[in-house]
Amino acid sequence: MDRNRLESAIVDEELTKELPFVKKAGAAVSVGIVAAVAVCAVGVYAMFGGKNIPVNDEDDAAVSQTTTTAVQAEETATAAVSQAEATWKKAGIEEYDLVLETVKATEVTSTVAEEEETKAETTTAKKTTAKAAATTASEAEKETQDSSEADDEEDTQEVTSCSDKTRYTSEKVNMREEPSIDGELITVIMADEKITVTGYTDDWYQIKYDGETGYCMKKYTTKEEPESEEVEEEEEEETQTSVISYTDTEFDMLCCVLQGEVGNCSESSKIAVANVIINRVKSSSFPNTIEGVLTQANQFTAVKGYYNGTSTPSQNTIDCAERALAGEDNTNGAVYYYAVNYCSSSSAAWFETLTFCMEIDGQRFFK
Repeated sequence: MDRNRLESAIVDEELTKELPFVKKAGAAVSVGIVAAVAVCAVGVYAMFGGKNIPVNDEDDAAVSQTTTTAVQAEETATAAVSQAEATWKKAGIEEYDLVLETVKATEVTSTVAEEEETKAETTTAKKTTAKAAATTASEAEKETQDSSEADDEEDTQEVTSCSDKTRYTSEKVNMREEPSIDGELITVIMADEKITVTGYTDDWYQIKYDGETGYCMKKYTTKEEPESEEVEEEEEEETQTSVISYTDTEFDMLCCVLQGEVGNCSESSKIAVANVIINRVKSSSFPNTIEGVLTQANQFTAVKGYYNGTSTPSQNTIDCAERALAGEDNTNGAVYYYAVNYCSSSSAAWFETLTFCMEIDGQRFFK
């Protein structure tokens, strides 16, 4: 019977090995107690020869009590294991919830950080945009100011000097200190008064009148001299008219070219060269303005003296230009000329294929 119990205890020991760690610990304690009792029983049995060991109900009760104690220990261990597992599971769940909360908090913190960063970037971008807008506005304001200053400069027109020319007032006109309607009034010039033009702008003449220097508007002047009261009514006064139309600028250009081309020659040469230019304006083979003729490529290089200010026409040259414009033509309609001493033989040969008109001061004219 003791052997059966021992074997049962051993079997129980084998089963106990299947339990979890905490349960195994409790079972091991129980098995240890049973094993100790068994060892003691075997020792007594061996000492007394086995068969002489008395067996009674008290022994059975002791063994039964021992077995019951082992079972109770096992149940206590099992309960402890169950409680430990429950505690572990509870702790695990709480920790899991804690982890979730931590993750959520981290995500919220990250989201808040990203929002703050985005907000900061947006604020920076707005500041940069505002700064750029302010800079642009400042630049625009500066450009507007520069433009306004430029407009103010345009209001005060630049005056170009010219040789003295005689003109007449076509009607009553104001003479002002500046070429502007806002200029201080010097005097009022009546109609048909003689004035001397010394310069010009787009709309104004710089003039001398009655010992004063000032400005009057171009549109109130004329080149035509008014009729004299001393002339009989039936007698028509000769007036000087131009054979072509031209501007004040073109007149100055013409005078500069004459000075550069034949400034040291006779009046006849000056009038002849002026007529070559005039005849070209009237011809369909050339530009129809004095400026167009004078600036045509490889023709009148002396026009550079007008643009760079190196040629100043004499009064004699100016007078010859006015005579030619009034219709005085001594070239027989020439539109070409060349100076014999300054022209290459090949160019001269080409000129000589044209119709010869005349020769003056070593210059030959053709058409």
